[in-house]
Amino acid sequence: MPDVEEVVEEYGVEEYEGVEVWESTPSSLNIQNEVDWIEFDQERLIWRVRAVWLAGSQSREALEVERLVELMEEWKVGCQRCRAFGEPDEGHDIWGCRGEGAEAIQMGVTLFEEKVQWARFSGCFECGLPQDICHRFEANINQGGWRKRVDGTCQYAGVLVRAVFSIWVRFAQAFGDFIEGEMEQSDWVVKTASEEDQGPEMEDIIRWFGRKVQWGGVESNEMCVRFCKFIEQEKI
Repeated sequence: MPDVEEVVEEYGVEEYEGVEVWESTPSSLNIQNEVDWIEFDQERLIWRVRAVWLAGSQSREALEVERLVELMEEWKVGCQRCRAFGEPDEGHDIWGCRGEGAEAIQMGVTLFEEKVQWARFSGCFECGLPQDICHRFEANINQGGWRKRVDGTCQYAGVLVRAVFSIWVRFAQAFGDFIEGEMEQSDWVVKTASEEDQGPEMEDIIRWFGRKVQWGGVESNEMCVRFCKFIEQEKI
């Protein structure tokens, strides 16, 4: 059985917030043996510490989801490549940009849109954003979840993917290392000698970006989560 202190250290909880320790065994529990009682009490404390950590984690992630909306508002204006490079966009969009790296960004966006297969319920299949955010969807009051609006359209169409590839080209080494590290921390496994030397192939990254994740109480995907994380990490 894991030690309580180890669990506290693992989950970053400094105090047993909201954790009650019973002075006696409740009558509803048939625990007669003192050793069994000690083990039960320790297990219960571990799960409560985990619950405190989980509540804090979900609160942080909820703020990150809110931050995603703010970022979409910022990055939808003008050319995403010019924003990533800190240059004025001069009234053009990503497809009209002639700046350094623009062609690579355009090729990356085109390839991604051709290859990506968003996991079911991982977000809008058009823009990649959570259904909670995209205006193509509305709450399904009768059956729960979300459903497509009759005349709904994405308010941030193309913004996420263009922003991600613009950042990738602008911060090539840092973003590449970041994504490889994030993939390794999930469950991506090196399959070839080439990947051992050079990292994951583009098709693996695209597939991974489209995976569904639970994030701040909403269903989302790896691309949304990692975009926000890298932006905050690098203070872009």
